Amino acid sequence: VTGTLAPAPPASRQAPPSAVEGAVNGNGGGGVGGGGGGGGGATGSGAPGDGGLDPALRQRLQQLINSSPVMLFMKGSPDAPRCGFSSQVVAALRQVGCSFGHFDILGDPNVRAGLKEYSDWPTYPQLYAGGELVGGADIVLEMAGDGELEQALDDATAAAPQSSPAAATSPTTPSASQPAGSAATAAGDSGKTGDDGGKDVLQQRLRALTTQAHVMLFIKGSRQQPFCRFSKAAVAALNETGAPYDTFDVFTDDEVREGLKEYADWPTYPQLFVGGELVGGADIIAELASTKELAEAVGVA
Repeated sequence: VTGTLAPAPPASRQAPPSAVEGAVNGNGGGGVGGGGGGGGGATGSGAPGDGGLDPALRQRLQQLINSSPVMLFMKGSPDAPRCGFSSQVVAALRQVGCSFGHFDILGDPNVRAGLKEYSDWPTYPQLYAGGELVGGADIVLEMAGDGELEQALDDATAAAPQSSPAAATSPTTPSASQPAGSAATAAGDSGKTGDDGGKDVLQQRLRALTTQAHVMLFIKGSRQQPFCRFSKAAVAALNETGAPYDTFDVFTDDEVREGLKEYADWPTYPQLFVGGELVGGADIIAELASTKELAEAVGVA
């Protein structure tokens, strides 16, 4: 599969592990407040989160991920998606003229369960470029909405080693996801420890904001008037649980808007925190809501 691909994703697309995500994908790990343990990306040597995978399955996942410069693991096929998020990601890729391979995870339970552990990403779709995880639906659609998706895929695939003529357009994204203890953890920690007092003050402020309420939602707009459909969907999902929660409008404070991305190691909004730990963004919230696990995650059930 070849094609003209597309701005480089932020240093990490990896979902920081949390107690809630552990319940979803079977992995535990430290949360944002704890400096992050656990998370790992889809790297050639395997991810820290995939330690329990059978070696043969791990090898198969790596081969699938690298079978196309841009590879989409989805529910259904591009011409017949079987969930709204998969359909939206396909549309976003087609809109930027990106050729991509695809794999229907509904047709293979081993791949469906194994890839969640391998990538430490608990939902589908999952988009890979140059063998590295870009992220799920909320990240891909955010990049598309910002006009960054095409260049991101171009940069990601252009960085990959070209081992054969067939792989000439199949290069590797620089650190779309990172093993724990390396760049991803370092990126999160750099925002928390900082090189100066200003970063320390911002870290303290972000920690205070994320623990302002047991359930804390950072969105674009307000609870009464969300400014984007992802924030609107997150508010609706939380409202349905009946759980009390507070919100923070990231449009009202540029320092928080940019700083929280680094602090949480999560590049888009909304962001949901429970007990000071990141649960995830729009696609993870929607997945939890669809499986009736969101109420439990926020402490209602």
